[in-house]
Amino acid sequence: RIWRAGCDDPKSLKPHDRSRFNIYLLQLFNMFESLFFQAQQGAVDQAFFEAKAQTLRLVLSFPGVREWWDTLASRNLDYRFREFVTRDLLR
Repeated sequence: RIWRAGCDDPKSLKPHDRSRFNIYLLQLFNMFESLFFQAQQGAVDQAFFEAKAQTLRLVLSFPGVREWWDTLASRNLDYRFREFVTRDLLR
């Protein structure tokens, strides 16, 4: 319920649920960020990483996730990962 509402319109969530949605997104993006750096170091198969990047592209297509990305990602994620997402996934 929180995921679906947050993806569509995070402002529709009660403050406590919005916090839960934000924490979930932070954890999800931290996982993708970790995978990104592992792929950069050759520790993850490139085809596997590219498949997961497509999943991330899908997640970023949801309005609420994109809002989170635009407002909170810069505070919590490494600039190299943010550049990758902006350059390769948000086009």
